[in-house]
Amino acid sequence: MTAAYYVAATITALCAVWFLRSGIQQWHGKGRPVSAWLQNGLMDDQTRASYDRGSVVLGVMSACFTVLLGGAAVAGLPRHGAPVAEIAVFVVAIAGILITASAFLSIMWFNQPKFLVPPHVRCEPGSLAGRRQAEHHGKPQERRTQKPRRR
Repeated sequence: MTAAYYVAATITALCAVWFLRSGIQQWHGKGRPVSAWLQNGLMDDQTRASYDRGSVVLGVMSACFTVLLGGAAVAGLPRHGAPVAEIAVFVVAIAGILITASAFLSIMWFNQPKFLVPPHVRCEPGSLAGRRQAEHHGKPQERRTQKPRRR
């Protein structure tokens, strides 16, 4: 089982490096955004843009997963009577995952808090407002082209 933890920790470490690197480049207005890798997925444009805005937070969340899985690989899962330091590492990693997951969802849906969003995309709407705007601007055009219903 520990081999699986080592493999998972390695994968999440690579994801953390990739998200952090692309997020920092995105923060400075350089590099290829994360959404460029997600072109053929099941996500719409608003969701892909939110991955660009929140890639630094995703990198931190992946790093917390790496700490959690790496701790499980090295020390095993904490059991009754485990050292306080071991339990503290797991608690901090889980707290980091929960905090960064909620921060990413907030960035994704509402583009808030602004200090976690790259400066050049702070004026963009979140995915919920972006979808509403797309529906609002798209529906009148669709209604004009539709034929009236007969009764």
